[in-house]
Amino acid sequence: MRTSLIVAALAVLGLGFSPGPCIGPAAAADSFTVSPQKVADEKAVFATVESANIVPARARIGGTVAELTVKEGDEVAQGAVVATVGDEKLALQMKSLDAQISGIEAQLAQAKSDLDRAEDLFAKGTIPKTRLDETRTVFNVGTNSHRALGDLGAVAVGPDVEDGAGLV
Repeated sequence: MRTSLIVAALAVLGLGFSPGPCIGPAAAADSFTVSPQKVADEKAVFATVESANIVPARARIGGTVAELTVKEGDEVAQGAVVATVGDEKLALQMKSLDAQISGIEAQLAQAKSDLDRAEDLFAKGTIPKTRLDETRTVFNVGTNSHRALGDLGAVAVGPDVEDGAGLV
């Protein structure tokens, strides 16, 4: 049954075998030779080839390499300084941040002076407690602003950055 289905399918497709003379291209050749051949199967692929013993270095800040402390082929220990990255914009940002910190420090000194005076006047009964609380709030806001700007500077540049340059 199975053989007759295969023969019927081949007959429908025109690939059947007939005992009589063949009509068509198969008639020209009495036999076919099947042999393995190499087929070029080239495809475009995108890849990155990385060495197993070379590790890329990354800097915490963007910029231009200002100083390179190693040569190609040198062995580098973990944590060693490989290069210094410089950024002129970072130096300007640091100067701006320093100016803001100086301004906040002046305001903080004034707020501390006002708080001391308000505490003295409150102790003498000259001003109400609400005025003392307002003065204390101004001092606390100034203290927190100063701390926030100092933390902002530390986050912006990190511990390894000075004068607009960072270590890789």
